[in-house]
Amino acid sequence: MILSFASGKRSEAMGYRIAIAGGGLGGLTAALALSHGGNEVIMLEQAAAHRTAGAGIQLSPNASRVLLRLGLGPALEGKVTATERSRFRHFRTGRTITEAPLGAEAKGRYGAPYWQIHRADLHEALQTALANRPNVELRLGRTVSARAITKEEEAVTLLGVDGPVDLLFGADGIHSEVRRWCFGEAPARFTGQVAWRFLVP
Repeated sequence: MILSFASGKRSEAMGYRIAIAGGGLGGLTAALALSHGGNEVIMLEQAAAHRTAGAGIQLSPNASRVLLRLGLGPALEGKVTATERSRFRHFRTGRTITEAPLGAEAKGRYGAPYWQIHRADLHEALQTALANRPNVELRLGRTVSARAITKEEEAVTLLGVDGPVDLLFGADGIHSEVRRWCFGEAPARFTGQVAWRFLVP
């Protein structure tokens, strides 16, 4: 979510001062995108160190298109796998329940590839790209609390950020403090659906 309180008086050439709560994949991607156009980006990540971890993730064409437009194509080359098709089988009999072609067909239909990648590889590529952006600052060990956010006229102030910001971007996960500040207490509601991930030979 993006909360915009810019006054509109700032010229486009000057850009905006933007704070991002959260330094995961969403926060890193948002920081890279928002770093263009002369914007100053301050990322606030609660972890004391930026670690790359996780498992494999799927990047559908709407996601890979964004990463390619942000210039990450060369960095991801050799780290992504272009999936040829998706196939669901019955767990006992192995019978194919449904399948969908991906690969070249998905790229031709949607204009971008369907990829699989290890989360750590994507995280590392985003971090490397941001390291080359002088207008992006990562502040580790900074927890954003709803109590520490204040809206003042056309700007937002946050504890731990010197001076007001024009935009506050919440990428701080399922227990988002930014969302809590916007809408009050809104606990996650269990849908009754559970997904299990495992490997088989």
